[in-house]
Amino acid sequence: MMDKILNEKIIKAYNELQNYRSYVALVASLQRKIKNALQHSGPSQKVTAQMDANRGGYVPPAHPDAFTDLGLLAKRQGEITKLLNKIADIENGLALLSNEERTILIMKNMDRCTIEGIAEWLGYSSRQSVYTLYNRAMKKFAKNLPD
Repeated sequence: MMDKILNEKIIKAYNELQNYRSYVALVASLQRKIKNALQHSGPSQKVTAQMDANRGGYVPPAHPDAFTDLGLLAKRQGEITKLLNKIADIENGLALLSNEERTILIMKNMDRCTIEGIAEWLGYSSRQSVYTLYNRAMKKFAKNLPD
């Protein structure tokens, strides 16, 4: 039972490392969207308070009301917060590893280097040494990630 739980944690840890760069890029994208929305928010100069020109208080779809804008901004900010928490969890988990373990995980999972390339970079003559270190580092990293 413990092996199954550990294997599930390792799979989750692997996926989190694989997605790290995507999380960072998504945060930047959402922040740009918020910045753009704030720059382009506000009423259009074509909207008027004159009853004849704006019967029933119609607001054109291109200019949603402030509550819609605020709701969208709050939703995007919530998404950013969740992503930043995931990023922090990954970085904190990596920080608890040795330099060598952290390097191997980053090179293999984030930079998509081959085991041969990692072995060459770190000066190992055997790929098996890198596999052993990688597996040990992944287990430690998985245990360090919050559930």
